[in-house]
Amino acid sequence: IRIHVTNQPSLQQEGMPSPFCSKLRKHLRGLRLERISQLGNYDRVVHLVFGTGEKRCSIILELYARGNLILTNSSYEILALLRSHDYQDAAVQVKVGQ
Repeated sequence: IRIHVTNQPSLQQEGMPSPFCSKLRKHLRGLRLERISQLGNYDRVVHLVFGTGEKRCSIILELYARGNLILTNSSYEILALLRSHDYQDAAVQVKVGQ
């Protein structure tokens, strides 16, 4: 995996943060980034693990055309999604609480 940090200024928005951003802050505040890994050999999916034990949370970053960020708890239950998806296959469910 290769991720670069840039010196480009961040975009500042006035007012309240988005609900997804608030959820990230709530669950990740005070946790340390413990591990970064790539899922699969050539997949564009990055797994970030924060904290340890029961307080552990993960962010799964999908680097596809529209991409997605998925926040999970230590049991990999979805706590928040940046974008929800509807799949034609009814057996596949990606939604909060799954």
